Amino acid sequence: MAVACGANHALVMDEEGRLYTWGFGGYGRLGLGDVKNQFTAQAIPLFCAVPPPPNPNIPVFAQRVQPKIRAAKIACGTASSFAIIGQPFHSLYFWGITKKAGEAQTKPIIFDELQGQQSLHVSSGNTSTIVACGGSERLLVTWGPSPTYGELGYGEGAAKSSTKAKEVDSLSGADVIAVAAGLAHNLVLVNVVDHAPSKALVEKSPTLVQDEPPKSAGAAAKKLKPTAPDAAADDIAAAAEAGGDEEEEEEEEEEKPKKKKKGKKA
Repeated sequence: MAVACGANHALVMDEEGRLYTWGFGGYGRLGLGDVKNQFTAQAIPLFCAVPPPPNPNIPVFAQRVQPKIRAAKIACGTASSFAIIGQPFHSLYFWGITKKAGEAQTKPIIFDELQGQQSLHVSSGNTSTIVACGGSERLLVTWGPSPTYGELGYGEGAAKSSTKAKEVDSLSGADVIAVAAGLAHNLVLVNVVDHAPSKALVEKSPTLVQDEPPKSAGAAAKKLKPTAPDAAADDIAAAAEAGGDEEEEEEEEEEKPKKKKKGKKA
């Protein structure tokens, strides 16, 4: 089971791999064959259909067998949806739109540019899509129309955007076990424990090191004066304490005469 959300639509996969969707239907992102909005979950026919049984009156070789298509992984982009079917093909299905200049798909279709590849993981963000492929050839593929900000991972001096799926050369052959697409960045989780080539690739890759704050930052923070709201709060607290002290003094003054009177009676 899994759930994915785009900007204005949602996609859900049940335990059998059937898909249901609802939300804004623009560009066919719901995969229902139209662009209508849906306020309740609707079954996507391709992933929920049950093939009819074979006709006993027709020879098997003359019958066109309809396979039962079920999803194994799902993802949603801003105006698109993706599904990877299970074994043995691991084909990537797509519907909706990933570039404004392209043609919208209102029904799920196989993503042609990765046909023949075994898609294992997929994620789609605001500006790009990332897919990890396995099988005999391990590939990490990304694409996204302009503007993009380096999240496609093609490297220094290479194109920052691409409307066609392109391989990320720096991670070619890596055993990618998870991918995630953000607003303008992508993340990849690589297996370096059980896969030596992946470990070698990671060791050659540049490392992101977070800059440490300057040592004088703490001292500078101590010298900062309180802001107006903080100062006002301090004044109020001080006034409240002062008021409480005055009330205690008044109460003590009132108690003194009472004590004297009690002494005279004794």
